[in-house]
Amino acid sequence: MRLGGTMDGIGTFQDCDVGFKCFRMARLVREIDFARYHFYDRTGIYHRSRQSGIRSLQGSTFIISEEPLPLFVPYKIKTKLVYWDDRSLFFEHEVTTLHDNRLRCLLLSRQYGIGTCKETMAFLLKVVSLVLFLYIFWDVNYFLRMTLIIFIGRFQKKSEIKDATCIYGFCTTQDVDFYFTHMNNARYVRELDFARVHFYDRIGIYPNMKAVKGHVLQGATSIRYRRPIPIFSAYKIETKLAYWEDKSLFIEQKFITFDGFVRAIVWSRQNLVNMDTDALFRNIPGAEVRPECPDEIKHWIQAIEVSSARLKNKN
Repeated sequence: MRLGGTMDGIGTFQDCDVGFKCFRMARLVREIDFARYHFYDRTGIYHRSRQSGIRSLQGSTFIISEEPLPLFVPYKIKTKLVYWDDRSLFFEHEVTTLHDNRLRCLLLSRQYGIGTCKETMAFLLKVVSLVLFLYIFWDVNYFLRMTLIIFIGRFQKKSEIKDATCIYGFCTTQDVDFYFTHMNNARYVRELDFARVHFYDRIGIYPNMKAVKGHVLQGATSIRYRRPIPIFSAYKIETKLAYWEDKSLFIEQKFITFDGFVRAIVWSRQNLVNMDTDALFRNIPGAEVRPECPDEIKHWIQAIEVSSARLKNKN
């Protein structure tokens, strides 16, 4: 049995740290998993473990970072089995860039051998493979959340066009910034999609959209962050239609934590495609009278027009 194996790779933007220059450590640890399974396959350990109903479980990892691993630079991971006892395998992984053969990182890992049912493992492998395939090619959580929001909304009372609707959220580890303390800025924008779709569904304009084969596109967004939403904090998003023009909707949305503080306020301009507000609001109660345009939106529209004129002049 060979006691070593090599796997090649290259870093992309999916692997980078917040500086967009080199591998983040978590991604490098992920690459070690691939190198280890490559080693198992090339040495025959994987085949023997399946026959014996044994699987491996990571026990510990020790990392020594010599130099950052740059993006878009080919590298190799040399994996070597350096020691074993009755219940554990001990590996050494050397991460080296190919163009200069420099050692960038050294990792030591301990793998435990655990007995299990072979049939169960085969089933779990299929399930995990399917889940991985879906998560690689789709933002599964986005579509699940969107479906859940609409489903829950169908059990809520219909809203009038001038009412504010509300959805709830919770800041988890998937939402935080690099410092792992509060929601990152991009996540706010993602959450706005769910709140807007919920609002549209509750006031009942989707049938009108479908009738004229129209849809809406986000035209502009203005966000004022007043105070961060801490990790593991619950919040709500209030959505209200503040104003509209013939081809645009202006929506006000607020992120409010349960202490009552407005953490962020957002103005969104939704452009209507293949329809106007007369078609969109047909038979919608309360849409007969257009509300007065708030001062914030007046100034914001002026800013948008100035920006648009400047860009047109450049083109």
